[in-house]
Amino acid sequence: MDEKLRTAKALLFDLDGTIYRGESLLPGAYALLNLAERRGKQVLFLTNNSKDSPATYREKLGRMGLHYPCDAFISAGSAACYRMNKERPGARLSVLGTPAFQRQLSEAGFLLDDEKPEALLLGLDTTLTFEKLRRFCNHVADGLPYAATHGDKRYFVEDGLMPDAGALIEYVRTAAGRGPDWIAGKPHDTMLAMAEERTGLSRRDMVMVGDSLATDIAFGRQNGVYTVLVLTGLTDRKTLERSEIRPDAVAEGIGDLLAML
Repeated sequence: MDEKLRTAKALLFDLDGTIYRGESLLPGAYALLNLAERRGKQVLFLTNNSKDSPATYREKLGRMGLHYPCDAFISAGSAACYRMNKERPGARLSVLGTPAFQRQLSEAGFLLDDEKPEALLLGLDTTLTFEKLRRFCNHVADGLPYAATHGDKRYFVEDGLMPDAGALIEYVRTAAGRGPDWIAGKPHDTMLAMAEERTGLSRRDMVMVGDSLATDIAFGRQNGVYTVLVLTGLTDRKTLERSEIRPDAVAEGIGDLLAML
């Protein structure tokens, strides 16, 4: 791991559970990111979250004293915009998603049209109503092209768990008989295409650091990126021992990587 981190030209980080928890940086995160910059390494943040825009993450890290441009953040929502723009630029879309995600799509040139869409896009929708869900399921059942931002079924907040986009995917699959044609977020490869495009580097020059075996580590393993699992979020030692998904390296936390840069 020491050699791989020293020679990597780009570091890809998950956010929640890796760089911060809630509104607080995890130990060593500030020092590590500053050292990476001094070492001349490019840094990108990859998050399976479609409810917030890259600008939201830029502002959040800014409040913690870390300042990066919007282009340093790749969310599941921005990944979905990127791929949809490759396949159906300017299409009329029916969308399950937060107002922030819908603004992202509008700013990317898509037309939001729930009545006569050309394609469907499902993300985490914290403003979901039964009528919106019913209409979306009917469009899926009609056979329209259908994609999703990410497949995470839940995420955790201070007072328990929250259903995520993957739970909505399963609801729609049960009701309409179809899953999405593609999913943009980790562990799929859309974010990697964006990272290669933004850095101008090959995946062989990158390291992915994250706390989730099913998304961060699987993303690296499936796409040829070296992976480091940190045990400050979703995964503990017992979970790791039981899992078939194996990282290239394991660290207790982000601060443990300081001596290896």
